[in-house]
Amino acid sequence: MKKNILVVIILIFSFIITVPSVSANERGKVFGDFVSVRMKASSSSTKIYDLIYGSNVTIIGEEGSFYKVIYDGINTGYMSKTYVYKDNQYKLDNPEYCNYLVSIGFPASYCPYLSYVHSKHPTWTFTPIKTGLDFYNDVVDGEEGKNCLTTTNDVYRSGTTVCDAGGYYFVNQTVNAYFLDPRNFLNEKTIFMFENLNYTPMSQNREGVKSILGSTSFLVTKTDTDGSSYIDYYLDAGFKTNVAPMHLASRTKQEGASDESYGPVTGTVTSTLREFGNRTLYGFYNFYNIGASNGSSPQLKGLAYAAGYKGLSDTITTYGRPWNTRKKAIYGGAEFIGSSYINEGQNTLYLQKFNVNPKNTGTRYSHQYMSNILSPYSEGKSMKSAYDKMSLTETDFNFAIPVYENMPTETYQPSLLNGNNLLASINIDGKPLENFDSDILEYTQYILASKTEVSISAVSNSSDSKVEGTGTIKLPLEKNEIIIKVTAQNGEIRNYKINIIRVQDTTTVEEVVLKLGVKANGNYMYGMSVGTDTSTIIASILKISPTASVVVSDSAGNIKTGPLATGDKVRLKTLTSEEKTFEIAINGDVNGDGLVDIKDLLRVQKYLLSTVNLEGSSSISADNNYDGKINVQDLLRIQKYILGSITIL
Repeated sequence: MKKNILVVIILIFSFIITVPSVSANERGKVFGDFVSVRMKASSSSTKIYDLIYGSNVTIIGEEGSFYKVIYDGINTGYMSKTYVYKDNQYKLDNPEYCNYLVSIGFPASYCPYLSYVHSKHPTWTFTPIKTGLDFYNDVVDGEEGKNCLTTTNDVYRSGTTVCDAGGYYFVNQTVNAYFLDPRNFLNEKTIFMFENLNYTPMSQNREGVKSILGSTSFLVTKTDTDGSSYIDYYLDAGFKTNVAPMHLASRTKQEGASDESYGPVTGTVTSTLREFGNRTLYGFYNFYNIGASNGSSPQLKGLAYAAGYKGLSDTITTYGRPWNTRKKAIYGGAEFIGSSYINEGQNTLYLQKFNVNPKNTGTRYSHQYMSNILSPYSEGKSMKSAYDKMSLTETDFNFAIPVYENMPTETYQPSLLNGNNLLASINIDGKPLENFDSDILEYTQYILASKTEVSISAVSNSSDSKVEGTGTIKLPLEKNEIIIKVTAQNGEIRNYKINIIRVQDTTTVEEVVLKLGVKANGNYMYGMSVGTDTSTIIASILKISPTASVVVSDSAGNIKTGPLATGDKVRLKTLTSEEKTFEIAINGDVNGDGLVDIKDLLRVQKYLLSTVNLEGSSSISADNNYDGKINVQDLLRIQKYILGSITIL
């Protein structure tokens, strides 16, 4: 996202919230993860909206413990005073202290916030991290598509693509920009997202660890199987890895692992994952959800990491893996956090979420511990609360705070205007663009050289967005670039590019299959070994005929990714509109799970004993020596493959 787009958004929103009827009222900000706006001044009143941290409101009245607010420039409702603070509440004009802050490298715009915090806590010190990065063109753009929220509200999310299990969606760029701006969190309640998390004697605090985990957590109320204290594990692990034990406890709590019923700490998860050879995940633990990457089955992937699984059969042992005891998981996870983050320049919650420290040698805007954009704020609040309970807030804390180039003069909120700029579909000459995905921005479409124009239409995902670049498009060149521009209500722009190439390609389906180097028999395609990836066969077909359309699906008709399996289907369509669908038979994969293992051996054995029947692609995959019959030779070949003595081709 470029600077001028954000400025337009800010100006639009500023205009909305300063209409004359409310200009004399006080501005405020929301302080909470998702704070309810209600119809009446009562916690039992109907909820009409949820606002995330930082959303601007205009306070137009109060009733008891509630403010009456305008929350989007137009609509009104009531919010608990606990979760709203007035704009000037955490600002202080202190020219002398500001001069000091500027002298050590802070921009003047940080002064009102840090001056206020300093006035409340004189023992706290602040260190600028001079990133040298441009706020808009480097950082905000670099973090696009990296951060998520549990929300279905189009005001906050960038589209409908799920980024993680549990209802997490990618946030739009106005939300990214808000949470990236450190000034929005420079108050005594949230500044602990910038706390230095290296081990210090102060952080070696038993009561602090207990406070963060919670008095009802099994980690506090129970001991390990040998009678050892879980609290002692955290204290000792922190000392050995140079990580604050209270941070380790906070990370455990944030990931849900302080709950004894949570899968990664029960050791009783029986599910398996194909990409790790369907090996058992039972008996493994992961207290920090390390390796629980975005997408499907994140917890299971975390347990596969805890087991040390890599690929179909490899196992790795770094960080004390496999973590087959709770103690190993707490210690090994602490070692990972220390060596990969805390001791590598990502020693604050903010830097673990946004990798912008020039001291870190990893790839910028990647190697980020958590996907939830609220995590640094939430964990920081938890740390502050624990310090309050222990009366430690007047300790000599140091906060490392990033500074960027070309930051906006004023901070701004996540926009309450719709940010959805996605397309739902694109049609070319009345036919849907194949393999269209609203999050994929570039496509290549081949047409016959005789065509000199096409008709393009597109349907937007939101009625609030504007679509440009459709209609009848002339094609004067061999390669023609067409841009469909989608502008969201909040001003964010998304461009979809279609490269339309005019060609003379007349390759037939038969010619493609012949050159592909596989075997074909009627509607079946075989001669591929186990592990052949979907992307491999697609790339091989397109290398032979770049204008072909290839769609690979599983036996249920869903788009396929990853290793092919018996029963999958390949639909091949050439530019001449010739079309054919082949069913895949992977050698030896008789049961269609994409593997060759004992289950396939048993199916062939049962076939030979006449207790099961094999038909279609299963029959072809069972005949793995291509002699036209299924016999004991095929059975022995599968057995030898499982034992690793031959390769089935």
